[in-house]
Amino acid sequence: MQNVVIRPMMPDDADAKAYVHWKSCLETYTGLMDPEFLAGSTLNKYHAIALRFVDTTLVAELDGQIVGFGCWEPGGAISALYVLRDAQGYGIGRKLLDAMLTRLSNHEQIWLEVLEGNDRAIGFYKHMGFRLDGTSYLTRFSAVHPVLRMVRAV
Repeated sequence: MQNVVIRPMMPDDADAKAYVHWKSCLETYTGLMDPEFLAGSTLNKYHAIALRFVDTTLVAELDGQIVGFGCWEPGGAISALYVLRDAQGYGIGRKLLDAMLTRLSNHEQIWLEVLEGNDRAIGFYKHMGFRLDGTSYLTRFSAVHPVLRMVRAV
């Protein structure tokens, strides 16, 4: 039986969060993001940012090991949701998103950004009640594929 626990991030979780962030980005964005950007995305860089926003980050444990995390912004945005590919299919992304939505329930609308071409994520967010709002733009991270904004009423 797979035991999934969603809980607030603690400072001691920084190494595991950094690994999940780094590995998930490589698994998800290869072919969608600028290869030079991805090549420069080292585990050390993710360690440097792992302790940012601890107060607005949840981690997901699968059988006691951190395999995902989600971050939100008090203004009503979901800023990150990553689950290692090997841990997908256990409802972890849904549980993380539900927990973040609960924390943002004082907002009328929640928004997030997703990379065009990340069809799996777009489909997941649509299934969870988000819709594309027509906003798209290029960033330094997404030189080829624009970022799309998705919104959902709470």
